[in-house]
Amino acid sequence: VADLGCGIGADSIAMAEAGLRVVAVELDPVRARLAAVNVAALGLAERVQVSCADWTTLDFAGPMAVDAAFVDPARRVASADRGRDRRRVFSLHEMVPPLSAIRSLMAQVPDVLVKVAPGVDLDEVPADAAVTFIAEGIHLKEALLSFGTLRSAARRQAVVLPGPHVFVVGAEVRRGALRALRRFDIPDIRTVQDVLYEPNPAVLRAGLVRDLGRRLHAGQLDAEIAYLTGDDVVPTPFARAWPVERDGPFNLKELNRWLREAGVGRVIVKKRGSPIDPDAFRRRLKTTRGGPEKTIFVTQARGKPWMVLCGDE
Repeated sequence: VADLGCGIGADSIAMAEAGLRVVAVELDPVRARLAAVNVAALGLAERVQVSCADWTTLDFAGPMAVDAAFVDPARRVASADRGRDRRRVFSLHEMVPPLSAIRSLMAQVPDVLVKVAPGVDLDEVPADAAVTFIAEGIHLKEALLSFGTLRSAARRQAVVLPGPHVFVVGAEVRRGALRALRRFDIPDIRTVQDVLYEPNPAVLRAGLVRDLGRRLHAGQLDAEIAYLTGDDVVPTPFARAWPVERDGPFNLKELNRWLREAGVGRVIVKKRGSPIDPDAFRRRLKTTRGGPEKTIFVTQARGKPWMVLCGDE
């Protein structure tokens, strides 16, 4: 496998440790040298060949032929108006090298994986590619485009690490399990039930919230809001489950009454679909010194401003 834009060799090392032979290419001479030193220090020099070169000029159909390629383009480019400052880019056409260079590579190596920013513009993802969003715990880290035989069966999927846990509307759903799920008559939009689910950001970016709802026998609070609610906790690595204690139309005075009655000492404020500033809002809450911690979700339900008070996960 070719590791193109290998940096100091972290991915090359991982691939070599997995048993692959790696052709690692890095344009920056300092990083290329560091990659070679790191590979040698781990005793992997026989498996990893490090070259300092512009990979877009290399011929991978000849002596450097490989079975697949992993490409890690630069996603920070120099700002034209800020001298040496570098700005982050999300467009597949602005990364370095751009998507067009990867297309040229695919004429020689059809099976390609491309590491891109998690904020990638989904409208730019080619029709012949699948995209996987990867989170470490609750933190979205990166996205991966797959082409050729490496392309996942689903157009989009979410991966949560450690695990890995892979969420995809899989073949079993396409073959009829979706019809079976519909027997539960799960509404897409629900009033708040006993459990509030906060989907993992990888699931959000993959656009799989409703599919996750079906898996959890849950529905959304609002058509525009990615919170789910259900009657019972269904354990899943793809969402955080919060027990609902109270909910109702958004009203600060009423919320403070809830907090006093429960003797709440500290409040974590989460919002989605609300214009409030969480820090400023928190300062207006009436808490009790030494009391338990609670979480308040300020959001929308069926198009109306709503608040949900939850206990520990």
